[in-house]
Amino acid sequence: MLPDADESARAPGLRRTMARTFVAPGSGISNADADLVSRKLAVALDALLAQPSLVQLRGVSVIPSVNMRRGSSGLIEANLSLMAFPIRLRDPATFQRDGAYFTPGEGSHIDVLFNIAPARDRDPDERGLCYRSRLRRIGSIDAIYVAANGQPLAIEGPALAGGRTMPVANPQLLDPKAPATQLQFLEVQLRTGNGTSELARRKVRPTDSIGRIYAAAFMTDWAQVAARMRAVR
Repeated sequence: MLPDADESARAPGLRRTMARTFVAPGSGISNADADLVSRKLAVALDALLAQPSLVQLRGVSVIPSVNMRRGSSGLIEANLSLMAFPIRLRDPATFQRDGAYFTPGEGSHIDVLFNIAPARDRDPDERGLCYRSRLRRIGSIDAIYVAANGQPLAIEGPALAGGRTMPVANPQLLDPKAPATQLQFLEVQLRTGNGTSELARRKVRPTDSIGRIYAAAFMTDWAQVAARMRAVR
């Protein structure tokens, strides 16, 4: 049985709707390209923040940020991170702004990865479909992805003993000749620690930071979001 909601769980949370963008020094990314990729990622952020679990926040604050760099392929890689911080009113570090509360510290978060290819030495571990997007598991992390360029995430690997084959990461997933700002691969990773098992065992409420993060990620049509991001000019 979950405990009753306490004062902190009822407190209105800070909700930032615009992400600060940080570009890696020496990356050679022009202001125009950084602005374009930021506007593409703003489409993803707006889609997440439109979900019911992130509209009227209680007990949780959400803060987005974008980190951008030049990948080894020459493409621009970026990570939109949406952090969900639990509010703890008795924590002396907690502050109030515009009637909403924020407690610094650790939280759960969604990472929306722009053109960051998965590690080639890891089993893609696909798990099924969510809307028109695909699911996979990366260790303890749940992930949803869209190959916006139509490339498969995995290809058939070399034959093993007995003639069996195992899927391996597609080394041609990203086209280095495409425009550096063009979205080719979008992946959404849920970084919530033991979030999945805690939700399943009712150790946390659906309205806690973990539950809100999962609801927002899985209620978003990422295939549609990817198409809208590719249309941004």
